[in-house]
Order: sequence, then C-alpha cells, then structure tokens
Amino acid sequence: MVADRSPRVRSVDIEQLAHPHDILGYEPLRQAIASYLRIARDIACTADQIMITAGFQGALGFIIQALLAPGDEVWVDDPGYFFAHELLRGAHLRLAPIPVDDEGLDVAAGTRIAPDASLAVVTPTHQFPLGMTLPVDRRLALLDWADRKRAFIVEDDYDCEFHHRGLPPPALKSLDRSGRVLYAGSFSKVLFPGLRLGYLVVPDAVIDRFIRLGRATHQAPALMVQKLVEAFMSQGHFSRHLSRMRSLYTERRKALATALEAAMPRQLDIRLQDGGMHFVAHLRGRTDDMELVERLRRKGIGPGPLSLHAIRRNAPNGLMIGYPNVPSAEAHAAAQRMLTAMR
Repeated sequence: MVADRSPRVRSVDIEQLAHPHDILGYEPLRQAIASYLRIARDIACTADQIMITAGFQGALGFIIQALLAPGDEVWVDDPGYFFAHELLRGAHLRLAPIPVDDEGLDVAAGTRIAPDASLAVVTPTHQFPLGMTLPVDRRLALLDWADRKRAFIVEDDYDCEFHHRGLPPPALKSLDRSGRVLYAGSFSKVLFPGLRLGYLVVPDAVIDRFIRLGRATHQAPALMVQKLVEAFMSQGHFSRHLSRMRSLYTERRKALATALEAAMPRQLDIRLQDGGMHFVAHLRGRTDDMELVERLRRKGIGPGPLSLHAIRRNAPNGLMIGYPNVPSAEAHAAAQRMLTAMR
C-alpha cells in the first residue's frame, strides 16, 4: 500500500474531502470487494449491495439501527464476541445466549431457547472465540429458522482468510436463498488494526432501508483510505499479501503451540482448530483466567481471557493466544517467558 500512496493521495481533491460521497462507499472499492467475494467466499453479490463500514462494530451498529427496535431478542454465541454483546446491550436489545459445543453454535438449542428472536449474530467459519467451523447441517438449520421466522442473520466472517488446513468452507451467505443473511467482513486484521475499514453485504429487500438511514447517520471511513485499499486490491497486492501471510501464520501457529505444549503440559490444554489468528489454551486446575491474564500482562505478555466472552456462569476457563507476531524461531523463548511469568 505504501508504494501507491502518493498518487492516490494526490487524486483526492478538496471537494471529495469536504462533502459526503456515495452513501454506500467508494464504488470502485465496492466493485473490488464484490469480485473478491465471488471468488474467495462463493458469494454472488453486486457492488450495489455492499456498504463500506467502520469495521465490524460499525456494521453491526448500522444493522441495529436499520432492522431492530429496543426490546428485540438476538441470538448470540455463548461464548461469543464480548464487544458485540456490549454493543447489543447498549441498544437495549435482549441477548439470548445460545450454547456452543464441539461443532459450534447449537442451532437446535437456539430454536428452543429463543424461537422468535429477530436476529442471530454468528461466526460460522471460525467460531469466536473457540475456532470450530459450523457444519453444513447446522448452517441449513439456521437458515431454515431465519426463513420461517422472518429473522435476519449477521454473518461475522472474521479471519476467514486464514484457514490453515485446506480451503475455508464457503460462507453461510453463499447458501442464503431467501435474503436473510447480512455478511460482514473487515480489512482491519488482514491489513492492520488501525484501518477500521469493513464492509457489509445487504440483502436486496432491505438495501433501500440502509441507504435511507445512511443519508442521515452513516459515517463511512475516509475516502482517501477507501481509495488506498481499492488500489491495493485491484493491483493484485491484496491476494499476494494473503497468500504470504497465510503460509507464515500457519508456520507460526504450529511453532508456538508446540513450544507451549512442551513447556507447560500440566498447565495448558491446547486444541488447535482449522483457522483464525489465535488459538485457545484451556487451563488445567483451578487457575482463574482473568487473574492469570492480569498477572501475565504485568510481565508484558498479553493473551486474552476466554471467560470474558461468556455470558453464562459456567464460563470456559482458558487463554486466547495470538501467534501472528511471534516468529517461529522465537516460539521456544516466548513459551519459556510465559512459563516463568506464570510461576
């Protein structure tokens, strides 16, 4: 992106910076995203269905305003994405925590717990935070529930680009024949977190509602940033970047997991899933993950507590360990530092 920055910056004139542009976002970027989704995620959509957002939280906030009313009930994974839970609670929505098992979201349990919910927020490719992939039969059951109840599904396809064994499964949206799935993607993790640039694929039946709301409330990321990302994609840099990072992260994931298992077999139970940018290390014994994370962070080590993302009291107890920034050659030393800090 750096090499192309100067000409792209020069192409943004004062008029573009001073006045709102297309409510949906920069059209060439939306076209590039539509092309990418057709190839990478088997999603048939047009640029006119895509809205550029301020990351996933920006997309979810917009969905809440466009489709929901205070008091509506929403399915959420339990454990699931803590910040999504907080955003939904802040909008005065009722959370229906749906349990997660070894195959991901328990759709049958969801239909019993909250059969008349208005929305489900799900992570079918890599369940957040545990990482498993939702199987086809549950995907079809989820779509069937949404179709029968006229509910909507938010598919948060975070980290779909980093699937470490074979090809990632097609997106849930690719199976949607009734226009019930709103697909949310983000560039924040695949490029850099501060970008805060995401996108939302909106079903045709409700796109006009999103456009009307967007005229009054939507704050799209800066046009300059959108142009830079479009250039990065259209010139082929994005696909090459993903290919390099996918190979690198697979190697680093294996190295760090192996080093931690060797250093702390009595403390950690590591269960690698097929994808994502972190893995989960369940804690053996009675160590509390929140207390342990606080202690580790004082030593400059920053895993996340698994229990933070649970709603029910019987929360899983473990560490969410990111590996992209740990070179394979440094995995052993990183594991030893963590062992020392835990002691």
